[in-house]
This record gives sequence, structure tokens and C-alpha cells, in this order.
Amino acid sequence: LFPYTTLFRSNKNGEFYNKLHFIAKAIGWPNIANGNEDWNVAWYDKPEKLKTAKDVVAELNASKDDDFDKFLSAASAKFKLTEAEIINALTLYKKFGVGPYGDLGLDSWLRVNPKTVKDKVYLVLENAKTPLHFREIANGVNRFSDKKRAPATVHNELIRDPRFILVGRGVYTLK
Repeated sequence: LFPYTTLFRSNKNGEFYNKLHFIAKAIGWPNIANGNEDWNVAWYDKPEKLKTAKDVVAELNASKDDDFDKFLSAASAKFKLTEAEIINALTLYKKFGVGPYGDLGLDSWLRVNPKTVKDKVYLVLENAKTPLHFREIANGVNRFSDKKRAPATVHNELIRDPRFILVGRGVYTLK
């Protein structure tokens, strides 16, 4: 099971991919699963591998917990696959991603795709595991944010959100 997007990303115009796609269609191997808005194009040798990949994704979507490590161990036991095989299957799903601190999971998860400033502040403090001054928090938010935030904006979010506690002069931690 190979998601072509990761294998052939280096060729900007897709010429190499198009040639391989043509050859695969002509000789009938490997099988090609066409992509759509939720799935990347995938190359596979056995149909059951593609079905297993879709089952793994369905299991991740059904997961009530945002803990990828917990999901990974449960899925590994349920599907009798290695962790690498499960992650490979999940890369076919376009809504699977990697967060700013390397956390894996669905794009809807806070650790993977923080949307608001307060979510980004939460991630910075959670990753630091120690109280930080609001300017340090603002620097942490700006490291993985495309729009730079002023320390005052971050400080206002720290004051408003009950998840953050003031522990010193301008120093905050998680509740």
C-alpha cells in the first residue's frame, strides 16, 4: 500500500507519476485506488490491504479520545498490524496530519491543528511542561503560526481562558 503523494512529491509537474500511472494501468499491476476529497491516490497489490487501510481510518474516526498513542496500540492489536503499517494506512487519508510538535492524529484534533490563539497557547504550555512568561509563550505561538501574534494578544488570551493560571509576574501555567 503506497500513497503516491509521498513517493512522488519531488516532481513538480507530475510527469514521472503520470508515466508510472500509465504503465500500471497498461500492465494491470499494481492496482490504483483513485483519490477524492478525503483520500489520496493509492497503489496496492491486494484489495484486502486497501480495505484494511479504510477500516483503520474508520476506527480512528470513531475514536472518542484525542490520544493517538492509545489508538495506535488498540488498532495494532485489533488489526494485527505493526505501528508502521497503521501509520502508512493512515497517510492515505487526507484528514490525517502531524501537529506542530509532531503529534499525529486527525486534523480536527487540537494537538494536530490548533485553530485559535488560545489553542496554540495551550499547546505551547503543554509542551513546555513548566510555567512560562507570556512573551515566551507568544514566541512559541509565533514559531508555528503563519500569522505573527503580538505578546499583548497572547496575554489577553491567557487572562480570559480559565485553562491558564497566573503563577507570577506575567508567568502562566496550565490549570
